[in-house]
Amino acid sequence: MFPLWAEALLVAAACAAGLHAWNLRRRVRSLTARIQAREREGHFLGESPDPQQILQHAYRAASEILPISVFDLYRVDRSQRIYEVWTLHGDTPEERRPTRDPAHPYVRELIDSRAVLRFAATETDRSFAPKELLPGSEPTQRLHLPLYSGDILVAYLTLGSTEPIGEQRKAE
Repeated sequence: MFPLWAEALLVAAACAAGLHAWNLRRRVRSLTARIQAREREGHFLGESPDPQQILQHAYRAASEILPISVFDLYRVDRSQRIYEVWTLHGDTPEERRPTRDPAHPYVRELIDSRAVLRFAATETDRSFAPKELLPGSEPTQRLHLPLYSGDILVAYLTLGSTEPIGEQRKAE
């Protein structure tokens, strides 16, 4: 038999462990729901031909992870010219959304896709990953994300945040 103080201590430790386990289960359910929602949206994005819908979903998903201050997408044609720019418009965070900007100063500018490679890590000779998203990269407030189809640069996304983008947020 334990002394009364030891039994009370064991009961308190058991209660604390139970509370911690309950919090962990709640967090797992929350993260599972977020992952499932992103997976559903990912299927939608892969099937949608509408850039506006794709960018709305991408912006919403990124905004769930961090406060977005910059969300600029530059679409690039085969001649390596920017033919379309999407950027944030709206005065408040609730109103903000990516909108096509036909008068953007970068439209029709030449982009050097080889220079953009400095932001990408080569996985294979036809597969590229954004370097800034790889584990071990420094926290930053701006991400430069070249987007490829095979080995062809098709777009370039710049994300900016008012807060540092560390390992956990990059992983998300």
